[in-house]
Amino acid sequence: MQKEKDNIDQLRKRLHDCEDYILRIAKPFEGYWDKATEEVIDDHLRARQSMLNEMFAKHATDAEVRRFEVVNELLLALTKQLNERHFMLQYQMSTILTLKGEPFVLETTLVYSHNDDNPQLFEMEEDAFYGSRWNEMLWVIGKNSRLDDIC
Repeated sequence: MQKEKDNIDQLRKRLHDCEDYILRIAKPFEGYWDKATEEVIDDHLRARQSMLNEMFAKHATDAEVRRFEVVNELLLALTKQLNERHFMLQYQMSTILTLKGEPFVLETTLVYSHNDDNPQLFEMEEDAFYGSRWNEMLWVIGKNSRLDDIC
């Protein structure tokens, strides 16, 4: 039992150090970083994700599992809505552009937009266990142009 607690404490410390580093390099640029900086941030976000996953696997409560289910259901609904709108717009555009003989490609993206003034994070008692700065990290993730590779 003590060994597991020590392991969690080590993970929490590594997580804190990783987030410190991410914020130290991301904040001065206010989310507009060059490609090299973005790659460093990406690498550290992936490391952070791995640490959180490991902690979650060892500690997840029923409430946390339910929160993930709710968030996943919401993301699924938003993705379905995005796809429906994409196909509707693609159909409308293809009808117009096919008559003109013009080819086209339509891309759609579901983007997370962090509201700095009123962050919408489902806060729970268990959040303190992880020691993460959730809202600050959501800001970094929301500013990242390669969001789909990290989440």
